[in-house]
Amino acid sequence: MAFVRAPFNPDNTSILRPEDLCAWKITHFPEAWNSMVCEAFVPEGHLTRVVMEELAAVSGKDDKEEVEAAFFRVLERQLEQMGYVWLRPGGNSKFAAIRTYLEEWEADEEDAGLY
Repeated sequence: MAFVRAPFNPDNTSILRPEDLCAWKITHFPEAWNSMVCEAFVPEGHLTRVVMEELAAVSGKDDKEEVEAAFFRVLERQLEQMGYVWLRPGGNSKFAAIRTYLEEWEADEEDAGLY
C-alpha cells in the first residue's frame, strides 16, 4: 500500500462525487477492504474527510507521512467494526513479538498433529 494524492481537486464542485472524499487515496488497496465499512476510506481506497479531521487534530500538516499516520489512527479505532481483532503486546513491550508467536503456533499445531 502507498498513500498518494488523488487525481482530483476536492474543492472543484462542478464534478459529481461524494462530498466526504479528501484529496488522498491508497494505491494497491486490499481487495477485501472494498466490501468493508470503515470511516477512513471508501471502496477503491479513496480516503475520507475523517482522516483529514484526525490529521488536523494532531498535526495539521498535509504531507504523506502525516496522512498515513492519521489513517492508521482512524483504522485502529475501526478494526473491530471491520471484523479484525488487534492483538496488543503485553507488559512494557512496544512491539509484539510476531515471529515468536507464529513459531510457537506452528510448534503447537505440529504437536497436535495438525501439520
